[in-house]
Amino acid sequence: MLYQDRKLSIKFFPPSILQDAKKFDIAVAYINSGGLNEIYEEIGKALESGAKIRLLTQIRDAFNDPKTLRKLLDLQHKSNGKFEIRISTLRHFHPKMYLFEGEKEKIAFIGSSNFTGEGLTEHAEMNLKLRGEERIFTKLKNLLKSIGEIR
Repeated sequence: MLYQDRKLSIKFFPPSILQDAKKFDIAVAYINSGGLNEIYEEIGKALESGAKIRLLTQIRDAFNDPKTLRKLLDLQHKSNGKFEIRISTLRHFHPKMYLFEGEKEKIAFIGSSNFTGEGLTEHAEMNLKLRGEERIFTKLKNLLKSIGEIR
């Protein structure tokens, strides 16, 4: 299923996905406070429910806001190992992938939405939603492992 909208929001996936998630992996080139604020409350609820959330990003070109990265590091510190932020060492790192593993299903969103306020709520973005595709989901997880050592 393809998602495109001039006001596409991170809410293009319903909060119930995060509430059901046992694992949630995000791989994005760019992140800022606007993007984090869009789902910060849902992230907290998912962590309280026992979910493991991992975020892979980069810091090469100074776009990512240090204040936001500090907030993520604080969340990592407070989460008792349930939230993890990793920095890619690749010279060219530019994915936009959101993977959810819940008890009921596995869902992946792949597209153009960075984890920024603009990328999630203001720009005309396109994202492909894959649901229940075990073979593809496994390949995406392996891709994440190869670019950022997410296990």
